[in-house]
Amino acid sequence: MPESVIDASALLALLNSEKGADVVAEALPQGVISAVNLSEVIAKLCEAGMP
Repeated sequence: MPESVIDASALLALLNSEKGADVVAEALPQGVISAVNLSEVIAKLCEAGMP
């Protein structure tokens, strides 16, 4: 069962090595993310030029 719900801003903080990234990294293996939040992260990565 998931221990955390990861939102888009938390995942983006992790990917951008921002403040709190370490907390997100610890929660990620037992966490879940909704399709809406994941699509927001993907959109932001595409905007930044990631293929």
